[in-house]
Amino acid sequence: MNVPTATIRGEDSGAAASGLAMALTLASLLAPPLSAASVSVGLSPVRSQLVQTFPFGSGGPDPGDGFGMTLASGDFNGDGIADLASGVPFDAVDFGSGTVAGAGSVYVHLGAPGAGLASASGWFRLSQASGANTPAEEEQFGFALAAGDFDNDGFDDLAVGVPRDVQGGVAKGGVQVFFGSADPAVFGPGVVLGIGGSANDYIGLELTAGHFDDDNYEDLAVGIPGRDAVAGAVFVMYGGSGGLGPGGQFLQQSNPDIEDNGEPDDRFGWALAAHDWNGDGRDDLAVGVPLENGYGAVQLFFGGENGLDLVHDILWTQNSIAGTSEPGDFFGSALTTGDFDGDGYGDLVIGSYGEDFGLAEEITDAGTVAAVFGDPAGFDLARTVAWGQGGFIGLDVAEPNDLFGYSMTTGDFDHDGFDDLIVSHPGEAWSQTGDGAVTALLGGANPFQQSRSRLFAPGHEGVPGSTSQPGTFGAALAAGDFDGDHYADLVIGVPSYGADPKGAEIVLYGGLAADGFDTGNATYWSAVTP
Repeated sequence: MNVPTATIRGEDSGAAASGLAMALTLASLLAPPLSAASVSVGLSPVRSQLVQTFPFGSGGPDPGDGFGMTLASGDFNGDGIADLASGVPFDAVDFGSGTVAGAGSVYVHLGAPGAGLASASGWFRLSQASGANTPAEEEQFGFALAAGDFDNDGFDDLAVGVPRDVQGGVAKGGVQVFFGSADPAVFGPGVVLGIGGSANDYIGLELTAGHFDDDNYEDLAVGIPGRDAVAGAVFVMYGGSGGLGPGGQFLQQSNPDIEDNGEPDDRFGWALAAHDWNGDGRDDLAVGVPLENGYGAVQLFFGGENGLDLVHDILWTQNSIAGTSEPGDFFGSALTTGDFDGDGYGDLVIGSYGEDFGLAEEITDAGTVAAVFGDPAGFDLARTVAWGQGGFIGLDVAEPNDLFGYSMTTGDFDHDGFDDLIVSHPGEAWSQTGDGAVTALLGGANPFQQSRSRLFAPGHEGVPGSTSQPGTFGAALAAGDFDGDHYADLVIGVPSYGADPKGAEIVLYGGLAADGFDTGNATYWSAVTP
């Protein structure tokens, strides 16, 4: 794989047709047929939805707006049911007497009991034009999203990344926070966070929420991968009664307390994830550095009484945990967390969508993921597992440009008490290049077994969508209980969907009997009676 250049994803409107520009050089090989039978994974096409229409006067996104590129779930109205936020970072926004191209917006859809995201009500749209800031062209509001209760009022708040936000005439990037309430349709103007910065920092290109200290407020980690010639940085802001405070912690590899050195093009802060890996009651932070030394790394910081511990950080490469570090692997380009084995300690999954396979590395950019399991010392590296597509139900081989591990998310889709893993491969070819697919891998006492996995692809086995044109199915993922039945549901972003393409989202619901019986394919019927 060729190592990407210093261009940040979404850096300009040309590249922006999007955050996939760095990765999606897609292959034309067809996937093999489905293989041996598997148990239900909780998710199925039963009740699934294809989201393409919206109750807005302007009719929703236009071609190239990037609908389905970024997703986040949270309970913004405090009703106990998850809601969905969808970034449309290249959306044109009406402002004053004109339209601001590429300013970006966010669509919020409230979940509803029973109906989930099928309800026609509960939609509203956010943008900088709502009053928090003056929108400018190509600012890309909505390029990253994160939900967390930053003021501890019982309502999740929404943080929105604006990586090309113009400050003082310079595109530095920024973040806005919209506070949840019983009526989030009246979110009001977002609060602009004072992070400062320089030109091309790309502040807010990535976001994650976590509880890194000993108070009762969630905190926000902000990726700044363009800082210092794309060496990268992360700024952590701490929650309080008034929301996220003005101060915080600045993380850079050039900090003398932090392992390694910041080098140009490392992209420290490209990916972020938080969970309590050592069971001390505080969340810890993983930072993706996908071009560290050209092949990638992940840096870990543990939570503490007053915030993250910057002295006892850990730096991993593929050589450290599983596999071999090679140029262009993009190790750490995607991260997700969950308790997949049910031991009470968080686990970390690391994506490397640029991994090559084959005796001569001829299967380029097939992709792989690695799972590292938490324990009281932090992590038990002896239990680390790494895998590509080979051996999982629905795909028996890795193929060039599948990009397995490009995006990931976590949820308990079968409601058995173990978190389950969803891994996307948006370059997967079915009818043609770039159709995309996602693979569900169940958690358990011995998680991620072949016999407990299932592949979902557009237009196959009852999944909505079409393979008449490439859609990059799985470019973004989000999980949450949108219908209130206690089973996690999955939203799959398809930003290139449609002949236009305007983009789309596909919703798959979890449930007790979600075993695919309605598809007539015994491959996915449950192996045991519920």
